[in-house]
Amino acid sequence: MVDWGRENVMAHFLKKDNLGLVTCRQSSSDTWMHSFITNKIVDDSMVSNKTKERGYCFPLYLYSNSTQPNLLIQETRKSNIPKDFIIIFSRTILLKFVPEGIGDLEKTFGPESVFYYAYAIFHSPTYRLRYAEQLKIDFPRLPLTSDKELFKKLVAKGNELVNLHLLGENPFDKSKTIFDDYKEWHTQAVTEKRQEIDWKVIDVRYDEKNRRVYINEGQYFTGIDKEVWQFLIGGYQVCEKWLKDRKKAERSLSADDLKHYMKIIVAIRETIRIMKEIDKLITKWPVE
Repeated sequence: MVDWGRENVMAHFLKKDNLGLVTCRQSSSDTWMHSFITNKIVDDSMVSNKTKERGYCFPLYLYSNSTQPNLLIQETRKSNIPKDFIIIFSRTILLKFVPEGIGDLEKTFGPESVFYYAYAIFHSPTYRLRYAEQLKIDFPRLPLTSDKELFKKLVAKGNELVNLHLLGENPFDKSKTIFDDYKEWHTQAVTEKRQEIDWKVIDVRYDEKNRRVYINEGQYFTGIDKEVWQFLIGGYQVCEKWLKDRKKAERSLSADDLKHYMKIIVAIRETIRIMKEIDKLITKWPVE
């Protein structure tokens, strides 16, 4: 095998504060769902591992001296948003661009607001359906709105989605999330029958009638709707794949694993809700 490093991109995720949009240039799926988020180094199979669906990662910020840290050199960063785009969007939305942060969204906008706005647009069910054919052959294109109120609302929705998909670990937003309140999760892990090794992943199956995901004869997660169980990101049915990977590794789920899986369930449930809300906000396509 002959390959090469990806330092030019991935080195920017060695830093604590960064976000990356992960998407695909081509899609073989009838429905496009190839948009996700990262704050860490990833491989090209994060969204899908089909032949035409290899992932590309776009960092929000580019750090100087990212591969050669030096205590004597002050590190700087700049947004990874092209100047031409900034000029066009600034003229369209009538806001001044600031080089860092989100902006006040009244007079200014920043790289983080652009990122959240794009993430919201890419999670619009209507966008995915309307541009399905184009999304099969090229990167997703971002329509620009001139409506400041719509922009502000979509930035907020995109921010919510990023917080959900990072399970509450967005480095640029420390606000409270649903993950901070267990009572809001509406799902739990249940043991019916004691196994020789508790929570060993042996047989992954979904019980639609009782809204349960079983991992063996006696352990299951409950309170999981069918649309959550079937939810896809790229080429993966998330709730099933996460468990089957651990079945393949002959893993028993730890207490942290149980909590992590329930967070995934909550994140998907809330994502489905927000995607519907995004579609309600955008009343006309193309976005104006």
